[in-house]
Amino acid sequence: MVLTSTLENKTAACRITWKQIISIYVKVGGSPEEVRTYRAHVSSKYLELTRKKLEYTRLPHDLTLEKGREWEMGTPKSIIEPLVDYWLETYDWRGQEQLFNDTLPQFRVSITPPGAENKKPLRIHFIHIKSRSSNAIPLLVLPSFPFTNLSFSPLFAALHSPADGGQAYDIVVPSIPGLGFSDPFNTSPNDPLLASTAYIFNHLMSILGYEQYLATGTGSAAASPANIDYHLPRLIGERYRSNCLGIHIIDPAVLSPSMTGAPLSYLKYSFAKFFHASIFGYTADDWAASSRSPTEPAGIKPPSPAELDATTVSEPL
Repeated sequence: MVLTSTLENKTAACRITWKQIISIYVKVGGSPEEVRTYRAHVSSKYLELTRKKLEYTRLPHDLTLEKGREWEMGTPKSIIEPLVDYWLETYDWRGQEQLFNDTLPQFRVSITPPGAENKKPLRIHFIHIKSRSSNAIPLLVLPSFPFTNLSFSPLFAALHSPADGGQAYDIVVPSIPGLGFSDPFNTSPNDPLLASTAYIFNHLMSILGYEQYLATGTGSAAASPANIDYHLPRLIGERYRSNCLGIHIIDPAVLSPSMTGAPLSYLKYSFAKFFHASIFGYTADDWAASSRSPTEPAGIKPPSPAELDATTVSEPL
């Protein structure tokens, strides 16, 4: 996916259009699987709680490391501290909330997870923008974990109204259950939550009238916690082949070789990893990335907004 410098202009030009076309495709009602319009709103008590957590954050001193190795023990204090200050002193959530509500057509729909009949329906928050193009392709856009669908709004105009006249898409951008304004799962921890999420998102596309569609990730699958950004689109593509005709994965996760699957490659990998050696095609960066723990050196325990900073900021290339 290519972003252009005209994203903001295209977004501004489409604001009225989005509001005008909502009535064309949305069903509003009271039964569980009927779509309802939605406006983002976070209670003031949660904003105050976040502010207090930021105020109480205490970061340890940076370790003295050689130049070029500052990130080996996690995100440096010199990076996190200005972000915490920005959240406290500059960031305006109410203004951002209003911007989302004014520019993004948001909805919620209740969908029951697969399995036991007594499971409660989950209210799934999603953004749905239909392109004006007559040949637009339905596209399920999967937010990168642990972000919400609202985090990727700069992408949307390039997809539904490409400036270069390229392929346009009708985009559906849900939030993963438990993130943003989507309800969390209320099932057993032993339930296959990723498989249930794949079911819910495929069912959402069906509710909206898209019996066939494409799906894309929005972040590095290899860098995603537990490779969620890899496994979720893979599950959708594998389990719902008649509906999802293709998936796009950014930076697919490459798993380590196994003794049973590739014995020689496994021995080379194990030897290089044990000595942190740059041999057999591996580099020192591979071992640094595999052992990096952004939160432990800072002594931050969840839930903490500062931990979010520490785990989502990466070392500049």
